[in-house]
Amino acid sequence: YLYSQDLPWVTKAYLRVARIFEDKSDWDAAQAIYQKVIELNTDEMKFAQERLEWIKDHVLSSAH
Repeated sequence: YLYSQDLPWVTKAYLRVARIFEDKSDWDAAQAIYQKVIELNTDEMKFAQERLEWIKDHVLSSAH
């Protein structure tokens, strides 16, 4: 919240939080954070999209 107008810091923080959620196997939370990164429309958007696809392909598909 201190740097909410500084997009690079916000993006890096989101990516770190998403990784923490992934490490804890909290896939729903990680997906939500990656979606926020995509909505920011930064260079990291492609990485976030790749991570979402990976979660969908490797985690969610094996859960069913």
